[in-house]
Amino acid sequence: MTSIYVGTYTEPPAGAGPGVLLFDFDDASGVLALRSVFDAGPNPSFLALDADRRRLYAVNELDDGAVSAFERDLSTGELRFINRQPSHGGAPCFAGFDASGRHLLVANYGGGTAAAFPIDDEGGLTPASVVLDHRQGPRRRRIRT
Repeated sequence: MTSIYVGTYTEPPAGAGPGVLLFDFDDASGVLALRSVFDAGPNPSFLALDADRRRLYAVNELDDGAVSAFERDLSTGELRFINRQPSHGGAPCFAGFDASGRHLLVANYGGGTAAAFPIDDEGGLTPASVVLDHRQGPRRRRIRT
């Protein structure tokens, strides 16, 4: 049996989902069964599970984006909210870890920013240590007239 977490859009116009869903997937039969639903704040659309599977991180895809941290119960899969930080851009659309696993990296679709969040010893996110702004105007040499 494999546990699968799925993020959903919770707010219109994108959707009205319940938050983060936890499914049991039976590898042998291919059956997917809903086990639990968690309130992970608004629009927890992209999820990242750390290497030891003890913590789950969710971007909150909003105009003023955020990223949320959760402790994961290893026996039940239940999630406990740890904290939330602003993502430093709108519509965060990706979260992943640096090579050390000690920083959560977040990309924001709205505004083209990316941020690195140090992860404390309890799995919480501290304020972003780096925010990169990749906004650029049109590149004139690419535009054909």
